[in-house]
Amino acid sequence: MNKQQETKSAAALKVDSKQKMMPTTTLPLEGMSRASTILPLLPFGSTTLWQWSKNGKFPAPVKLSPTITAWRNRDVLNWLEQWHLDESEINNSVNNEVGGC
Repeated sequence: MNKQQETKSAAALKVDSKQKMMPTTTLPLEGMSRASTILPLLPFGSTTLWQWSKNGKFPAPVKLSPTITAWRNRDVLNWLEQWHLDESEINNSVNNEVGGC
């Protein structure tokens, strides 16, 4: 492998490592998805997904059959959008407090 190929490989590894940290899965606006599909998009794990779904902090799932439960994509995407807005708001207020001291 020559120097140029090594550089390209290193660049690809950096991109790959960043992509692993960022969700690469997206949900269509319509339809439903199971936990295994939405979990990579969420800022928490499986246990929290079920707890928050039960107590109302996250959209409730729909029981499609005795063994299949899914979430409405639109509900999940709306929740994620609100979560990102709330996170931005918190970060902005913290930055303003730190800058104001």
